[in-house]
Amino acid sequence: MYIKKEDLLKKFSKEREKYNVTYVQNFPIEECLKAKLTPAETTCLLILFGHNSKKVCKPSQGVIALQMDRSIRSINRYIQSLKQKGLIKVQRMGKYHNNHYDLSYLTQKIQKVIEKNKEDKKVAENLQKKANSYASNYKKRSTFCDYEQRTYDFENIEKRLVFGIQEE
Repeated sequence: MYIKKEDLLKKFSKEREKYNVTYVQNFPIEECLKAKLTPAETTCLLILFGHNSKKVCKPSQGVIALQMDRSIRSINRYIQSLKQKGLIKVQRMGKYHNNHYDLSYLTQKIQKVIEKNKEDKKVAENLQKKANSYASNYKKRSTFCDYEQRTYDFENIEKRLVFGIQEE
C-alpha cells in the first residue's frame, strides 16, 4: 500500500494548524538521558509518544519517516535501537499491517513520577498549613522593657527640678 507524500503532509499540517501546543505531554527526558539516546532516536520516541493512545501506538514507519524527514530504513534503525535499549517493545502485526509499539515501560515511569509529585505536594501543603497555624497562634513577646517598671513620684521630681529643693 503506497500513500502519497503530499497527502500525508496535507493531513498532518492541517492537524498541526489547529493546535498550537506541545506535541507530547509528560515525556520522560530523564530516561532518554540515562539511555544515552541520539537526537534522532529521541525524535523518533517523541513521535511515537505523539501517536500513543493508552499503552500501544500504531503509526507506520512511513508516517514516522515523513514526520522526521528521514528514510524508512533509518526509522527502522532508530526503532531497533530503542528496542535494544529497552524503552519500547515492538509487536509485528504482519506484512500489511502497522507494527504495534508498546510504550508501557515509559508510561509506568511517568505515572510513578506523577504519583510521587502528588505525594510531595500533599506533604508540602501539610507543612505549609502547620506553619500557618503556628504563625497565627504565636504571639510575639517584646523583649524590650519586659522587666518590672519602677514607680516614680512625679510631683516630688518636679519640685526638685523646678524649685531646686533637695530631698533629705
